[in-house]
Amino acid sequence: MSGYFYLTLAGQDYIRKDVGETMKFVFGLLVGFALGVAAGLILAPQSGEATRAQLNEQGIMLRDRSSGLTNEIRARPARSNF
Repeated sequence: MSGYFYLTLAGQDYIRKDVGETMKFVFGLLVGFALGVAAGLILAPQSGEATRAQLNEQGIMLRDRSSGLTNEIRARPARSNF
């Protein structure tokens, strides 16, 4: 069985698949991702400019929400009574 890796951890033997098979899988994931992005762009219900504006708006909202959460988390240890 050349091309396979054998690994022993805590007395258990594990067989790892060939690196070539893993690369095929990763390549398939990347191709699928690219096709999904392309289909999303082609079938988008609004223009690219409107989509970018919407994404920018949502990014600003997420930034504001996350900074508020960060401040809240930082304030928690100061309020705890340990």
